[in-house]
Amino acid sequence: MEDPEPVFGREGDLVRLSCQAQGHPLPHITWSLHDVTPEDSGAEGHVNSTVWVQMTPELANDGVRCHAHNRYGEAETSFSLRILGKITFVPTVPTTHPTGGPLAGPGAAVVAVVVCVLVLLLVVGCFYGLQRRRHLPCRGGGEKRSLTPRAGGVTAPGGATELRPDGTEQSRGLLSPGGGPGPEC
Repeated sequence: MEDPEPVFGREGDLVRLSCQAQGHPLPHITWSLHDVTPEDSGAEGHVNSTVWVQMTPELANDGVRCHAHNRYGEAETSFSLRILGKITFVPTVPTTHPTGGPLAGPGAAVVAVVVCVLVLLLVVGCFYGLQRRRHLPCRGGGEKRSLTPRAGGVTAPGGATELRPDGTEQSRGLLSPGGGPGPEC
């Protein structure tokens, strides 16, 4: 006989207990419970006895024993019954404020910030896509501006003039990669 695993259930549940033994001649199985009728079956030197019991605190305290014996020997095993507690579901996130108004607090502020950032990214992405498809005009109403210095040392809008150590001027676009003039759109 093998020691069975603990049996879990809620108070009042019907649980199935099964006891197996082997031997020749075929063993006879008895239970420590007196008010149940076991279902016995056996074949080729093995016997199986099953009972259905209702989970009660008394049964969980006392346990249930299964005893197998024939004229050559005997064996016994015990079932450990464990009653599970009641399961209750408690909402972890309230849907309204205790005053009855809409949900407010640090969680709501975080959600509001995340939504605002996502909306801003969506708007910027739309403008970028429209400009790439040439549905929006380039800066300054579509007029191209030169980034090279004009006569008299005046720089073009958006550009900067540097004075080199040899006294000559060099002009660069402020936001263009590599310092040179870049595409307007």
